Amino acid sequence: VFNNEYQVLEILDHHFANCKALWNGAGKPRQGEFVKRFWIAYGMTADAAQRTSNQTRMRVTSRLKSDSPEKVINTTRRNLQKFPTNLSPDFDGVEDKYHTEEQRRRTKGSFLYEHAVRCNDTLDAMSDEQALLALHLVSVGGALNEFIFKLFEAMEWKEIISRIIRATPQSVKAGRRMDGRSVSARSWQASDDNLERYLMVCMFAEYILGPLDFDNGVNQKAARAAACYQIYFGRLDPASVLFFTPVIEESD
Repeated sequence: VFNNEYQVLEILDHHFANCKALWNGAGKPRQGEFVKRFWIAYGMTADAAQRTSNQTRMRVTSRLKSDSPEKVINTTRRNLQKFPTNLSPDFDGVEDKYHTEEQRRRTKGSFLYEHAVRCNDTLDAMSDEQALLALHLVSVGGALNEFIFKLFEAMEWKEIISRIIRATPQSVKAGRRMDGRSVSARSWQASDDNLERYLMVCMFAEYILGPLDFDNGVNQKAARAAACYQIYFGRLDPASVLFFTPVIEESD
C-alpha cells in the first residue's frame, strides 16, 4: 500500500505500526479482523465487536442488503488509558549512557548531573525520532478528517446520511445511551453533527471495511474508495503537515 507517493502515511506507519497503545496491544489488524478491531477502537467491547463483525460478514458473503447505518449495534466500553510513554520513548525515563561509573558515583543526585543526563537523553530521542517530531499532528488529524469527508462525497453517501438525519426524531437523538447515560437535548451529543459522524462511522465499517474483510472478489465500493485514497494521499504535500524537514544522515 505504501510507497514514496504517500510520504505522510509512510511516516505514520513507520512510527505507529507497533504502538500497542494505538492497537490495543494486538498490533495492526489483518484481513478478516478490520471490522472487529475498528469497532473495538470506537468503543465496543470485544464480544460486541465480534458479533457486529459476524453480522457484517454474513451480509457481505450472502450479498444481502445491509442494515441501515442507524441499526448497527452500538455499545460502550471503558477505554484503555494511554500514556505518553506508550507512544514514544521521548517521554520515558532517562538513562545515563555517557558517564563512567566513577562520574556517576561522584555526581549522581546533583542538579547539574541530572540536567546533563536529561539533555543527552532528550537529544538522543530527538535524533532517533526526527521524522515523528517533525510532524504537526494537529495538521495530520485535520488532513485525515478532510479525507473522510472527501471519501463520503466520492462515494455519494452524503445524501443518504442527510436523509437519515431528517428522518430521525429529536427524541432518538437525545435518547438514553446504551450505557445508561442521559443526554441533554441541547448538548452536542444530541446534535445533527454528532449523528452525521456516527452514521459515517457505521457506513465506513459496513461498506468499506466489510468488503475488505470478507469479499475476495472485486467490490465496486472498495475500488472507488481505493481510488479516492490514492488521489487524496498522492496529492497530500508533506510540507503541509510538517514543522520542519527531517535530516537523514547517510552512513559511510
